[in-house]
Amino acid sequence: MITIRHQSDANEVGVVDGASIAARPRDERHLRIKAIALSDGSKIFFDLPEAIVLSAGDEVVLDKGRVVLIKASEEQLICVAAKNTLNLIELAWHNGKRYFPTEIPMDHILVQRDHVIKTMLEGLGAIVVEVLSPFNPLRGAYSPHNANHTHGHDHSSAHEHERVGR
Repeated sequence: MITIRHQSDANEVGVVDGASIAARPRDERHLRIKAIALSDGSKIFFDLPEAIVLSAGDEVVLDKGRVVLIKASEEQLICVAAKNTLNLIELAWHNGKRYFPTEIPMDHILVQRDHVIKTMLEGLGAIVVEVLSPFNPLRGAYSPHNANHTHGHDHSSAHEHERVGR
């Protein structure tokens, strides 16, 4: 059995000493059947009955209590600044209307580099700068496991050192 502690739960519990780290870009944190390399050089293999999406800060607790902390690795992004708060809200709305993955910190927006989106945002008055940064975009309202909660997957054939899942 594995347990996923999503970001809010992980923040409450704190990072377990000795946790292995899996630093992955956004697209590689969507898992069902996938091998993941860890910071200590080992690998775990996920073989889950349904896809899950992991965010930076999530913890995967394996069979024997081993903890894997999920981190967002650096990606090529554009940092979008606005003239004012209303303009920032408008820019976020335009990204959302296009279903473009977006991270919205307090005073700017982060999106993956895309020349079409960059041109659109600049046309709407945004100040756009290319950056290399971790990316943890918001999940859609209808995405699976959107709510932050702890849940387990009962799979008796899982071996934490090499395989996670069924």
